[in-house]
Amino acid sequence: DNTYHGGSIGPGLQMRLRALHAFTGRLPLLELPAPGASVQLIGDSTASSLLSGVLHGAAAEVNGLAAEYQRRYPGLGLVLTGGDAPQLRPRLAPALGLIFVVPELVLIGLDRILRYNVDR
Repeated sequence: DNTYHGGSIGPGLQMRLRALHAFTGRLPLLELPAPGASVQLIGDSTASSLLSGVLHGAAAEVNGLAAEYQRRYPGLGLVLTGGDAPQLRPRLAPALGLIFVVPELVLIGLDRILRYNVDR
């Protein structure tokens, strides 16, 4: 019905990595691997443990929230937004069903608002 009914907003993968670096004494600032790249579940170094916690933790968070939404609202689709959405998508459970990845959704929305106001 073209109506926003609600959702959840959480920190992206880059923000999680930057926060771990900025708010701890000595954890390194890491780059995300390429989307779909294999990341160890159990890290065997500081770097691999950070990537595991960030990537698998974020995926578990989204999987859990989406599963609960779908339990309450069967047939519900999922929209992933933000620059890290393509990185997160391959790590989500196939049972979640229809998942849209729109990294630039905020910019699309701002453009729509601008065009609406210009055309008035």
